[in-house]
Amino acid sequence: MKAEEILRLLPAVYQQQAIEGQPLMALIMLMSWFHEPEEEIVEELDQYFSPYHTPTNFLPYLGSWFLLDQYYSYTDQGEKICFPTGSGRLRQLIEHYAKIAQWRGTSKGLIMMLELATGMNGFHIEEQLHNTEGVAKLFHIQVIAPIESKHLKNLLNKIITNEKSAFVTYDLIFR
Repeated sequence: MKAEEILRLLPAVYQQQAIEGQPLMALIMLMSWFHEPEEEIVEELDQYFSPYHTPTNFLPYLGSWFLLDQYYSYTDQGEKICFPTGSGRLRQLIEHYAKIAQWRGTSKGLIMMLELATGMNGFHIEEQLHNTEGVAKLFHIQVIAPIESKHLKNLLNKIITNEKSAFVTYDLIFR
């Protein structure tokens, strides 16, 4: 807040006494100086909530608002590395999370999540499966993933486990 803005908020008696070189004016100038850093932050606050404008060091925290931190990687020492496929993928997941959440628990939602998280297309789900004797396997799916995504097996398993319907079992197959 600028000194003039602070001065306008004061009663008229104080405004009349705010003269350059007087203690009241010095106090008002000090108040103005204290507000400057916070005002700069508030001025640019919207950038922190935009996945493509937020600073990279704030991105993991923003992702945690959407429960995406359950997919972050950690070193053997327990240090967070962030999203296994990079910050660009995390930014896309945050941007599209409302749409993903709308389809959560469905094949469409699962495929959407897998494709956005990996940046790869070609995921599909087979639902009407039978065992070797021809009996239907109820509440079981096969998630077919592109062979190029095999190095992301741990991430894919986490995503499938968290995004599928709760009562469904699955097999992850790479083709």
